Amino acid sequence: MIQTEGSRKALILDMDGVLVDTEPIHVDSFRVFLKRRGITAPEEFLFDLIGHSVEENMRDIYRTYFPERQMDPGRDVREREDIYLDLLQKKTVRPQPGLEGLILFCKEEGVPIGLASSSIREQIRTVLDKLTDGSAHGIDYHRIFTAIISGEDVPRKKPAPDIYLMALNRLGAKGDGSIAVEDSPAGVYAAQAAGLKCIAVRTAYIAPARLKNADVIIGSLEELPGLLYRLKIITQGE
Repeated sequence: MIQTEGSRKALILDMDGVLVDTEPIHVDSFRVFLKRRGITAPEEFLFDLIGHSVEENMRDIYRTYFPERQMDPGRDVREREDIYLDLLQKKTVRPQPGLEGLILFCKEEGVPIGLASSSIREQIRTVLDKLTDGSAHGIDYHRIFTAIISGEDVPRKKPAPDIYLMALNRLGAKGDGSIAVEDSPAGVYAAQAAGLKCIAVRTAYIAPARLKNADVIIGSLEELPGLLYRLKIITQGE
């Protein structure tokens, strides 16, 4: 059963890298963006963009490839987002291992779940549509989240805490005792700055050393149900 003494406790999930493995699509979108400008970027540079905001990625791209050009952040970010959305719509998107089991577990135990992503709303809707259409357990991903916060809903994206603070507010929860699940250093920092404990999930794209500030590091979402008991987000009752 959920721990109800004191403030309401919640589980808040990041999307890219936690719900789904969309990082290669993000990399492809930057590859296309640069190719339109006559640049073939090395794979190492492209994969180093993972774990940062698109705005920060653009600053890195301009510093590296166009140091003497004036950046137009709004135009360039919108173009990159459009490229990514087009690629995303053409791809099959599957839940990360353990996600559907975690959702069913939280539903059974009465744990409210939030989604806190720096992605724009249309990208979030597209991912949730694809997950719902392919769900092995008939899960409607638009309905399982008590709160869904996008990067468009807040003045500052991760690593600022705004997304998590808004998620907590909409969930009626407090950071103390609630848990965030992230896969990037910026996400870990954002969650902890909002007062949550943060569990980091290892991926193939971010070195574990970069996640060292997380409260706990796990290999997959399959470990989370047992961990929620150990962290006393859920207490085992009769």
